[in-house]
Amino acid sequence: MNTKKMTPSSPVRGEIRVLPPGKGNWLDWERAELGRLSGSFPGPTYEVESGLSEDGDPWCVVTETASGRLVVHICRIAGKYTVASPEEKLLKSTGDIKVAIELAIQAT
Repeated sequence: MNTKKMTPSSPVRGEIRVLPPGKGNWLDWERAELGRLSGSFPGPTYEVESGLSEDGDPWCVVTETASGRLVVHICRIAGKYTVASPEEKLLKSTGDIKVAIELAIQAT
């Protein structure tokens, strides 16, 4: 049996990838909500990036382009969305991505 570790962004033909519930990339409806976040932090002043943690949990960060300062971070872990904003001393979790996005937008 092949035990090669796979990431959701790099499937290998002929292999089946099984991720635990709540793991994997952002779903389409979550991406739509993240679009609201991106629209609230326009470029070139801000950069919005997303990816996957080593454990397969999706994350999204907003940074100031010039300084690289982290404005807000959102991730989904075990079906919960966590929002963190260092400057606002914000760290909250919710089961609703719409609430998480609103928290992120209000954090600035």
